[in-house]
Amino acid sequence: MHRSSIAYIFGMSIHLTDSGLEKIFEIIGFVYQYLKLLRQDSPQEWIFKELQDIGNMEFRFAEEQPQDDYAAELAANLLVYPPEHIIYGNYAYKVWDEEMIKNLLDFFRPGNMRVDILTKSFKKSHDIQYEPWFGTKYVEEDIPSSLMDLWTDPPEIDSSLHLPSKNDFIPCDFSIRADKASCQFADSSSPRCILDEPYMKLWYKLDKTFKLPRANTYFRITLKGGYSSLRNALLTELFILLLKDELNEIIYQASVAKLESSVSLYGDKLELKLYGFNDRLSVLLSRVLAVAKSFLPREDRFTVVKEDMERTLRNTNMKPLNHASYLRLQVLCQSFWDVEEKLCLLNDLSIANLRAFIPDLLSQLYIEGLCHGNLLEEEALQIAEIFRINFSVQPLPIELRHKEFVMCLPSSADLVRDARVKNKLETNSVVEVTEK
Repeated sequence: MHRSSIAYIFGMSIHLTDSGLEKIFEIIGFVYQYLKLLRQDSPQEWIFKELQDIGNMEFRFAEEQPQDDYAAELAANLLVYPPEHIIYGNYAYKVWDEEMIKNLLDFFRPGNMRVDILTKSFKKSHDIQYEPWFGTKYVEEDIPSSLMDLWTDPPEIDSSLHLPSKNDFIPCDFSIRADKASCQFADSSSPRCILDEPYMKLWYKLDKTFKLPRANTYFRITLKGGYSSLRNALLTELFILLLKDELNEIIYQASVAKLESSVSLYGDKLELKLYGFNDRLSVLLSRVLAVAKSFLPREDRFTVVKEDMERTLRNTNMKPLNHASYLRLQVLCQSFWDVEEKLCLLNDLSIANLRAFIPDLLSQLYIEGLCHGNLLEEEALQIAEIFRINFSVQPLPIELRHKEFVMCLPSSADLVRDARVKNKLETNSVVEVTEK
């Protein structure tokens, strides 16, 4: 949402695959189908109350901003709110007004819309124009009136479109655990290990400094054979990307309630981070692990994610600085899978390969985690138990866990590696020096 003293501009960004680019108008049609759904179902007061609760929570526990940014924000708010509301205005949901919402929805019509398409697939046209500052080529076209009419009143609404479900991640309990905890270990400045088993090791530290109802939980889950070969490394990466894709809806709902998460891959380790208001953190973890446990990739999403992964690999090392670091690691790391080799093998991998690989990947695990913040020790142990409930598998033996080995160059080494930049239009060069 872009706001000024003149108008509000609602913006929507849609990231497209190559096949999605060919169906851009069909995708815009789905947007207008959803808007029609919103008009048909009428505004929902329970959604307003959820936003109201979140706004009050955000204001109550707002974190300090840089002074210059805060001053600029308040100055901009003077154009919108009365002076007495410039601090609280952005968070306030004071009055439920169904008619006003309906009136606002009426502005979301094709006649008020502009579509910008950014793509390398630039079709040749006699009407090419040039942007005056950078000389960027662009074409300006009218949208066919038949499409505008179709979007104004879609004849049907796709059955997959629906209103959001109620948000289970909005916290209610903001009590401070440090006020209840015993004095034992209170002065400990470092996390301490509260669980050390073949399956899991858990570190814990209660926050007694900031005393806010927030917590951070970090977990590194070592997967069986996730980096033992080039093929396994690619399949593991595909699995994690597809899992993130599957988790999108859950992660979005949690983020609305200011409960953030991150899923990433480091070698054979799935790194899972959950952080934010602690009250519903265990609920989010349960939902994430339940999906991961039963997840079976769909062919349509596999095709999309594989295409995106291929594009990412092709664009790797386009910047000289990144390329220099890549070449250094390629020389020094004992296990390092080359991008070009990845690209060659990726084309041969199928959904059947991935589905056959996943059960073995998850058949043995080792988890190391840290719980820090507004959590009691027993709450941290309950979080650990969520892993056992969802993944009751054998612990991964230590000898099967991938370890990074880096070559130690002798002090007399005087080695130089030259390489051309990947992008032939690149005019910059990089020198990276490694000293012992």
